[in-house]
Amino acid sequence: MKLSRKQRRRALILLPLSAAASILIFIILNLPDEPDETEIELYFRAVSAYEAGNLELAVRLTETLSKGTPSFFQARLLLAKALFFSDRWDEAAGILSRLLDDFENYTEAEIWLMRTSIQQGDLQAAGFRGENMLSRAPGDPRVLGMLARIAETENDYQRAIEYYSRAILFEEELAVNRIELAKIYSSLLNHDEAFKHLEKSLVLLSDDSPLRPGIISLLKNYKGGEPK
Repeated sequence: MKLSRKQRRRALILLPLSAAASILIFIILNLPDEPDETEIELYFRAVSAYEAGNLELAVRLTETLSKGTPSFFQARLLLAKALFFSDRWDEAAGILSRLLDDFENYTEAEIWLMRTSIQQGDLQAAGFRGENMLSRAPGDPRVLGMLARIAETENDYQRAIEYYSRAILFEEELAVNRIELAKIYSSLLNHDEAFKHLEKSLVLLSDDSPLRPGIISLLKNYKGGEPK
């Protein structure tokens, strides 16, 4: 398939970046009403503020982005998350509900709206949303975990055990994702990140997992975060 000039330009922008950032920027650049470079830079400033715990700045930046480019759904989700951790749950719920009106079945928004409903004390709404999500994605461990906590709050321990038991079945799949991510970081010569994800994958694996020997062998090949 031959790439257009615009696609080739975007590919050149993405090459020097980490895999996760590259994927995110690729999605952003392909929005119907794509943000300009200034807005993308502003978004990453908001992400940095959010990760540093500066929620007030994250809210201020993402509010500006959400108003300027409503199709920038990542910015709207980040705004809701920043509001959530600022204990502004009603505002977060409003943003998430409108986001789902515009982007139906947006999984991340649904999960955060479910978390918000739990914080608001509306366990019935959270449970209904969780069960609805499981009908589309039966194995999402995040949803199963939240449904388990709701059941536990309601003293329905049998149902809580059932949900928790289903959730931990996916630990090995999560470990595989960590391993694949480590491979990408290693290919990008980011050995610290590769080492970190391999270590975390090992924690997720059971003692009798057939994946453990290979991961242990890989970790032995690292010294100080770099291959020998």
